[in-house]
Amino acid sequence: MTKRQLFDIACSFRGLSFAPAFTSQSLGAVYRFTQMSPDAVALCGYLAVHSRARADGLVLIAMAEPEFRQRSLQVQTMAGRALPAAVNVFVKYLINEIQSSD
Repeated sequence: MTKRQLFDIACSFRGLSFAPAFTSQSLGAVYRFTQMSPDAVALCGYLAVHSRARADGLVLIAMAEPEFRQRSLQVQTMAGRALPAAVNVFVKYLINEIQSSD
């Protein structure tokens, strides 16, 4: 389920309606629109933007709505499979990035 779908569900549960000013499948386009529009608010994943947002003058605010807890992030590998060294390094890096973003 996408962040937008979860947002729509959360709004629906509270009897709120929402009309987006801009929609796109491209995170880059949404990010740039938000950056260039003083009153814009965007829905995006923290991991996707946190390293750039502060440097670009954007503020990240977590949405505490329970509907947003329906998503999770996992790193999965085949049980018993010996991963190549480069993949092992990448998996460890990815896990570290995910854990340090909390």
